[in-house]
Amino acid sequence: MSALPDPQRTLGAPILGLSLAALAACVLAGCGVDYASSDPAFPGDYQARHPIVLAAAPTTLEVYPVGGALDARSLADLRAFAERYRRLGSGRIMIFTPGGVGSHAKSVHEIRKALASAGLSGVVGVASYGRSQGGRTNPTPTTVAQPKP
Repeated sequence: MSALPDPQRTLGAPILGLSLAALAACVLAGCGVDYASSDPAFPGDYQARHPIVLAAAPTTLEVYPVGGALDARSLADLRAFAERYRRLGSGRIMIFTPGGVGSHAKSVHEIRKALASAGLSGVVGVASYGRSQGGRTNPTPTTVAQPKP
C-alpha cells in the first residue's frame, strides 16, 4: 500500500516558499525607488561645493592705560601688534579713545611712542567713541585698530 502524504508537510512547503518570496520582495523593494527630483546630487560649481572664503578683517587691540601710562604687558602687546602690521597690514592705524571721560592725550602719546619704537612710521589717526556704559566705573579701553583695506 502506498503511504499517504503528511498534511503538515504538504502545507508547510508552499507556505515556506511564499514567505521566502515575500521576504525577498520586501528586501528588494527599496532598490528601484525613483525619486522625482532632477537636482544633481551635488552642486556643479566648485564654489558652491566648497564655500571657503578668506577675507581681510580689521585687527584691534585693546589697551587699558592707567593714568595715561602703559604697563609692560600693554607695551609688549603693542609691539606684537606693530610687528604683525608690518608683516601683514595695510591701511591706516587708528587709536580710539573713550569720549567724555577726560583727556587721553598722555595715553595717546604713549601708544604712538610705543608704535614708533616698534618700527611703525606714518600717520596714526585718533578718534573717540561714545561711552555706552553711562557712569560705570569699569575700565574703558583705548582701542588701537587697523581697518580692513
